[in-house]
Amino acid sequence: LNKGIAIERLMKRLTLTNCIAAGDSEFDIPMLSRADTRIIPSVLEQQLPAENTITISTSVFSDGICDYLNTIAK
Repeated sequence: LNKGIAIERLMKRLTLTNCIAAGDSEFDIPMLSRADTRIIPSVLEQQLPAENTITISTSVFSDGICDYLNTIAK
């Protein structure tokens, strides 16, 4: 079991068609690979496709996620 499988199960159970995921480590790559849109720190850029990837460059990753989500919510 990994986070990618967990996302697939959750999406199936809730009958969701799209998924946004944020992760900050290599442990999160299966989940990020499964997501339709992924939010990552720059350290993971080389390990995931650039398409549908939002890269956060702030020193505090969670602050960058909040800033991004606030921007798209407006």
